[in-house]
Amino acid sequence: MADEPKPMRRAELRIQGMTCGSCVGAVEGRLRQFPGVESAHVNLLTEKATVKYHPTTMSASELASAIDDIGFDAEVTADTDASP
Repeated sequence: MADEPKPMRRAELRIQGMTCGSCVGAVEGRLRQFPGVESAHVNLLTEKATVKYHPTTMSASELASAIDDIGFDAEVTADTDASP
């Protein structure tokens, strides 16, 4: 029996340090650069990002580290199965 593909994951990240729409664009752009990211949505007012990604290519902590690398403070608050 062949290995079944891992289901998509949904990570929720708390992001501090964003002050404007440009910050949101920078964070979303950075997250979407990863080949395993299917979608990334950032909300400035709630300081949250929701990222749907393939767990075979990266982890939620790697996503948070990528945001840290561009000057924001990111923390994984949830990492769950993205299946409906």
